[in-house]
Amino acid sequence: MWRLLLIMVFVSGSGVSAQPETLDGALQKHESSIAQVQVFHVILHIKAPLPPTPKNQQDWLNGIGREPVLFFEGAWVSDGVAERIQFVPHQQRFNDAGLPINIDDYLRDGDVEHWLANWDWDSPQTITPTQQGTVTAEVRPQTSEFRSRDPAWWLLRMPRFETTEPRLSLRDYVGRFNDVRFEQPDDAQSPLRILLKNDRLGLTSDSAIVEVLLDPSADFQISRLTRTTTGKVSEKLAYAVEEIMTTPSGGKFPRRVTYTVANPQAPNGVLMGEYEVVKSSFDEPLDPSLFLFRFPENVQVLDSTGQADSRKWFLWGINDAPKAVIKSPMDLLDYDPVALAAMPKRSALFSKKSILINIAVACIVVAIVMLRRRGLKRRPR
Repeated sequence: MWRLLLIMVFVSGSGVSAQPETLDGALQKHESSIAQVQVFHVILHIKAPLPPTPKNQQDWLNGIGREPVLFFEGAWVSDGVAERIQFVPHQQRFNDAGLPINIDDYLRDGDVEHWLANWDWDSPQTITPTQQGTVTAEVRPQTSEFRSRDPAWWLLRMPRFETTEPRLSLRDYVGRFNDVRFEQPDDAQSPLRILLKNDRLGLTSDSAIVEVLLDPSADFQISRLTRTTTGKVSEKLAYAVEEIMTTPSGGKFPRRVTYTVANPQAPNGVLMGEYEVVKSSFDEPLDPSLFLFRFPENVQVLDSTGQADSRKWFLWGINDAPKAVIKSPMDLLDYDPVALAAMPKRSALFSKKSILINIAVACIVVAIVMLRRRGLKRRPR
């Protein structure tokens, strides 16, 4: 079925639309297809089977009790430069203390990434300057690193298999590998095939082979992404586009993608994930409120957008702006009178001022000891 590009012969006027003759041509076709759909707002359902228990593990491997259930609902908005990614859980919603977990909100504007985790604006948990619950907030430079739930990955617009891998276009993903093989099918309707091996970044096994299929009927978007590993760990991971939709402008966008895992225990493959677009809007003006990102009052925000050695730690205010720069955890007590009042008062040692004095005294003692030791080292024996 497949034959190498080097021996492909195209006959002019055959009536069959010619496919790209080179890898670069195929990647250009793919890039044009991705670029055609840059403005969108989609709602996704992320489904997966519940994990097996010791009692039902064998039945689970045989497909019994392995029906996918809704784990997350997500929203992905893009204007071609900035994007907003939000996920809320339908399973594993709270930790043992009853506090919310697995909630993510990202705004990536092309330069900076804002992140707020485990905050539900409709049902917010109680936080104070000193007690943050499960909330995490950060502002950091936007890079190709994105170790979170990623619709661009799951819908095969930015291919990868692990959160530790960078978020890259297909062209840059192909460029990660030392060994690249490009094949064309015998007919113009079948997918183009790209085989990849020997990852320059060392993020995949040396034995792993990645296969990328580009579908001509879907404007050369990825229709299947597979990684096969042999040796001590033998497995096959596969993402496959099961349904694709056409946007009003004629672009293509995946509607449903499945993720399966095959190994010696499950040679026929086990469905581990299903990513489905349940609501979509393409090529229409986006409501500015979709990109309205803010931090709640009293959340601690780590800002690493400056130099590596000059990270800032803010306490956020009511007007979505920092109300204080925090240089020490003790500074938080200035904005948390309840926590300060609750501190033990039986001894001055436990007061804020006393703690700071004790820290200063300890530093002076350490400095004196170090100076004395230096003096002893300089004395001749």
